[in-house]
Amino acid sequence: MTKDEILDFYEDNWEEHNTVFIMLSEELSRFETEIAYYKSKLLQNSDNDENMKEILHLKKLLQQCEDSLDEERHKIETK
Repeated sequence: MTKDEILDFYEDNWEEHNTVFIMLSEELSRFETEIAYYKSKLLQNSDNDENMKEILHLKKLLQQCEDSLDEERHKIETK
């Protein structure tokens, strides 16, 4: 899903917290799988400094995804 698709879905279904939470969890899982795949590819050539920079960048992206999911979870739990 694209960012716009996620935001549109959230806007259309904001009252259905469980549905939105499940959707966000599935997207996070997909991103984790994708990042793990690329990380494994990069680790095969980890002698390259550019590859290590890319790994660090991917870790940062994953952390941002996890932080966003935590924020959404907190919003749901406080309602």
